Amino acid sequence: MKLFIKNMLLFYMVCFGLFSCAIPVKKSDNQEMQKLVASIPAKWKDETAVKLKDSTHIFFSTRMQKKVLCVRNISYIYVAQRNPNLFERIFVNDYETIEYKPTIQLYAFYPDNKSWQARPMAIKRFRTKENEIYESNRWVQYVDIPKYQEKLILRLVVTRYYFRPEFYNQVVMRDMYNVVNRSIKFSVPKNYRIRFGFLNNEKLDVDTVITEDENEINYEYTAKNLLKIDDYNRLVKPEEWYASLHMSLPPSGEISFTWKQLGDYYLGMISQAFEPSREIIDIAANIKSSNRDSIIKEAFLLLRQKVRYHADEKKIYAIMPRPAKLIINRGYGDCKEMSSLLKVLLREKGIETNLALTITKSNFQLMENYPSLGSFNHMLLSYKDSKGLTRYIDPTVNFGNPASSFLHIHGQKALLIKPGNTHTTVIDAGDKFLNKIITQSSIQPGTGTVKWQLSGNIELFGMAAFRILPIINDLNQEEKKPFLTDMLKDYFNLNTLSSSVIKLTSDYIKIQYKANFNKAYVDMDKGGFVLESPSLFGGQVRYTTLEREGPRFFEAIEQYDSWQLPPGFTDFELTNIDHAIATGKWQQNKNIISRQFINMRTNIQNDNRESLVSYFKIRKKFSNARIWKK
Repeated sequence: MKLFIKNMLLFYMVCFGLFSCAIPVKKSDNQEMQKLVASIPAKWKDETAVKLKDSTHIFFSTRMQKKVLCVRNISYIYVAQRNPNLFERIFVNDYETIEYKPTIQLYAFYPDNKSWQARPMAIKRFRTKENEIYESNRWVQYVDIPKYQEKLILRLVVTRYYFRPEFYNQVVMRDMYNVVNRSIKFSVPKNYRIRFGFLNNEKLDVDTVITEDENEINYEYTAKNLLKIDDYNRLVKPEEWYASLHMSLPPSGEISFTWKQLGDYYLGMISQAFEPSREIIDIAANIKSSNRDSIIKEAFLLLRQKVRYHADEKKIYAIMPRPAKLIINRGYGDCKEMSSLLKVLLREKGIETNLALTITKSNFQLMENYPSLGSFNHMLLSYKDSKGLTRYIDPTVNFGNPASSFLHIHGQKALLIKPGNTHTTVIDAGDKFLNKIITQSSIQPGTGTVKWQLSGNIELFGMAAFRILPIINDLNQEEKKPFLTDMLKDYFNLNTLSSSVIKLTSDYIKIQYKANFNKAYVDMDKGGFVLESPSLFGGQVRYTTLEREGPRFFEAIEQYDSWQLPPGFTDFELTNIDHAIATGKWQQNKNIISRQFINMRTNIQNDNRESLVSYFKIRKKFSNARIWKK
């Protein structure tokens, strides 16, 4: 499920704009496209490719005597500059688990007014491989473009028929290419009661037209000269920002499901995963703890020994887990299979738990008003601890403390699946969350070409450690040194001469280092240092306009730094922070200068732009303190 639905989400956002469906080509199409080429904004002149026209039509159709969802996309793509990595070969993903094989037509209009049409034999199809094995039901179709060149115009048309429409839930207005003319059309039969809505918090200039005929109502949304999305991964809640059509399509029938109905439907679909077995009973017998919290921890660690994470998504298992006993016998499973297995194992010990569907950070999350299974790419296990507090555990995390395993996804929206009581929630870390850094440094004269040297320790606690530990775990001894060098440069602005890990756990990492401090020395008048190393965790942060890229999110974090100064440095230029986003304070005690920085968990909306600008200015002054010789 993890890889399958993640790829589905990326496909909805990026690829629907690239792939198209089949209608006979007319010369007037090319003439219209040439007019659109002439209208491409001058500021797009350096782009590799521009979409001239891009339309997505969503409607209900009959296929094989069954009512299914049809999604047809037509794109015209202008190749402004030749790039062999783009559009020389057109790829189309298709998923047998939720849709029939899509139909594809591709046309090319060349600068000399000649044209080309892809024949059926030109369209190849292959199953994707992982680890050199055909492990999933994901297929790729591709077409090679003859005489790929600049000023080429491609017309792509793809029609998709979904027999599992509950996994289709949104179409984004913008995508990875600039678009001259973009439209989204949703046609709904008059007797259907489908929940849907077009959200536009980024305030694009979108025209909405509603028409109806004898059988259906058509909703069409059109915009012109849309800028590409530079990096949607930066947003914490992209679903609340980007202009998109959101839908709640039922698995069957003509009325949208509620989250409760969708939860019961999914539980019914995956009921085979929870069947008890002798294998489960035998493993449960190895759990000796009697305390509830200890049983959960021991079961998690036992599962970690018995089963490794590996996604094998062939056939229906892209969206539902295999039986728990099969996962035990095979020794591997994906997120939904490992979570289901842990649920069955804990049930044997008398502990009831619930599955929680969520999505990894920076992806489009669930929309409360539009229930859909297309909103998720990950599964956790939810349980009540001995104090009755709701906790989460991620069985796919194969390192560290089980209680911290879910921290990488805390704050995300989730669907807590309970029989008859499925509901949405937010994954709360509670008192388990910690994101703290402590640095202790000493400024000393260097040797040779190193005039000044900085040495000390960096301690990472909680989430700060959790972010780095899995990377270090996957490296061999030779790879760790360059990784530490790069990490200390990127995260703390340290040009290290040497570094080593002193202690390593999922909740705590201690690093010892020596660094070149020459660049920090200001050789004017009496001379002094800029205390920009170690920097605040993450290095210098860049201000970006809210109007273009959406709300900014700041994670809660604490950092405490101290520098032992060489003799004679007694004059200070220090700026404190007292802001809604963060507080920061400098202190000096004899030859020790210290810094305290506390960033609050904050989501800055567009109407707080001035507050954000002022914060970045004062933060820069705060993090670039200066000390001088008297």
